[in-house]
Amino acid sequence: VSWAQFLYPLAFTTSADQLVLPVGIVTSLIKGDVFNWGQIMTGTLLGAAPPLIIYAFLMDYYIAGLTAGATKG
Repeated sequence: VSWAQFLYPLAFTTSADQLVLPVGIVTSLIKGDVFNWGQIMTGTLLGAAPPLIIYAFLMDYYIAGLTAGATKG
């Protein structure tokens, strides 16, 4: 996640139900100096699972697109 995807929603979003996933995880699970690492890692895993599953199913198309313009010699 780039800082633009984290910092702008953190600064400009006022409602908790409109937060993007990384900002929601940070703002809801970190209270002062207490880090709930188990819950943070669970949220991170659940946030990373959908793109990984989609990539696993579409990997053949992704590789075909990368190598479509490759020529030998």
